[in-house]
Amino acid sequence: MGRATALAFARAGASVALADIDQAGCEGTAQLIRDVGGSALVLRCDVTLQADIKSALSRTVSELGGPGYRFQQCWQIPEGRAAGGFRGRRMA
Repeated sequence: MGRATALAFARAGASVALADIDQAGCEGTAQLIRDVGGSALVLRCDVTLQADIKSALSRTVSELGGPGYRFQQCWQIPEGRAAGGFRGRRMA
């Protein structure tokens, strides 16, 4: 859903900031956006860390200007449940 939404915004003419802990996944989406003539900014961001969130927002505003729209999709694993080595934590 996140990739499809990012592509829809890009096709509508928006510059898109892609912020995720999985920077490689964002790079793939950014390339798809560029392939349709859009502009994308890739940011590594762990949404459980307030400093990462602040940094991502600051870079987005600095490089793309203030956000006109915001779409946020994030999920988290319940505290203590492991999945692929990740342990759930509270989001910042």
